[in-house]
Amino acid sequence: MEVDSTFFSLFPLSEIQQAALSVDVHFEQVGSQLNAQITLDGTIEVACDRCLGPFDLPVHFEDRVIAKLGETTDLDSDVWILGSEVHELDLSQPIFEFAHLALPTRRIHANEADCDPDMLDRLDGPEGGGDDEEPMDPRWNALKELK
Repeated sequence: MEVDSTFFSLFPLSEIQQAALSVDVHFEQVGSQLNAQITLDGTIEVACDRCLGPFDLPVHFEDRVIAKLGETTDLDSDVWILGSEVHELDLSQPIFEFAHLALPTRRIHANEADCDPDMLDRLDGPEGGGDDEEPMDPRWNALKELK
């Protein structure tokens, strides 16, 4: 199954706006338990933390959803309990969550040369020297003498 921006537009609080993900779901039934192994592969468009430019970040994520048969339906716990009235599984919420979990904390271009040179120049300051030193408040000099 393919997941793209249409899927993520269904979730109003989604951090992901553009994506091209392939989702594979493999089911295995063990007694009254159903294991769904979900694998996400593809790219998600994110903003670079260094230059703020958009780029496609390759992602890979695997996790599983476990469901058991029971009296009443409960999809809020780690192990889903499926009542007799449930005849199909909606895996959209776990896929949405897994896609967000696949995103790293720090998102930067793999190569700094791919970053926006204009933005990198702004980060270096007007002459590449960083912040200008301002004269120190004389009250701090008194603290330096306490060493």
